[in-house]
Amino acid sequence: MPLTKDLSLTAKHIAKLDYSQVVAYHPDCDIAIIQQNNAGKRVAPLGTVKSQGKIKTAGMGLTGDVLLGEGKYYLDVNFIDSDLFSRCPASITDAPVQSGMSGGGVYNENAELVGIISGISSSKFRLLDGRKLGNERTSVFVSTLYVKEWLIREVDNYNEEHSDNLTSTSFLSLTSSYKAEK
Repeated sequence: MPLTKDLSLTAKHIAKLDYSQVVAYHPDCDIAIIQQNNAGKRVAPLGTVKSQGKIKTAGMGLTGDVLLGEGKYYLDVNFIDSDLFSRCPASITDAPVQSGMSGGGVYNENAELVGIISGISSSKFRLLDGRKLGNERTSVFVSTLYVKEWLIREVDNYNEEHSDNLTSTSFLSLTSSYKAEK
């Protein structure tokens, strides 16, 4: 998902298999920054979503077609038995995602990027105390709000290293789009 004119976000497990130039892997979360020419592409501002808020998912299916889904965001949890989410909160949604959509975007009602699709959990998902959320499906994404500080630091580092290539497009628009609440 385009982040700046030169950088995109994707799932870490995708970046490790892809031929993209990786700028940074998050140390705990399934998210990575890659170099990508985003000229002419819409760069969505980053945003937040509240519990029970409506969201949309967008990602590439296994056939290469863009797949879209709608649902709501429930909460963030840690999957204690997961390599991807034992130290990074998994944001839970009931918006449909399919294999191949990892690395795609999750958007709030204002078309702001709130996360990166990471995967699908069991339809029998329950909280540790045994409670069900009432969702028919469980899709998982990494919240951009959770990785905000890492994003800012890594994009700043990239911009410092590539300052001779910068245009008037700044990372300030990315960081100023966050709202104070989730």
